Amino acid sequence: MATELRRIFLSSDELLKATHSYLRVNVELVGAVSVSSTHVCKDGTLSVRFVRTAQPGKPKGDILLQKEQVVELLIRFCMENNIPIPRNGKKAVVVRDRGIALQIKVGELETVSA
Repeated sequence: MATELRRIFLSSDELLKATHSYLRVNVELVGAVSVSSTHVCKDGTLSVRFVRTAQPGKPKGDILLQKEQVVELLIRFCMENNIPIPRNGKKAVVVRDRGIALQIKVGELETVSA
């Protein structure tokens, strides 16, 4: 049985843009913000520092995105950048020295014997 395993790594710039896009769509998390920095934690969570754009009284803040939210963020990045990902694949966050990646594992595929 063969299994397909794919990893899509994001650069730090791509991660910053992806985080901004995710928070723009999920405005209920922190309101209207501009992301100033991100930090990938070893457990797959993502610490985000932002500046509020709609509330001048509370200009700065931090939020910790959980692994499930980071997976959603990475999937959104792929969709917005026309990177095809299989619907039925199991998706997870992978943290490596060089950054963060979306890992997609597509179930066990039967091999054809000759």
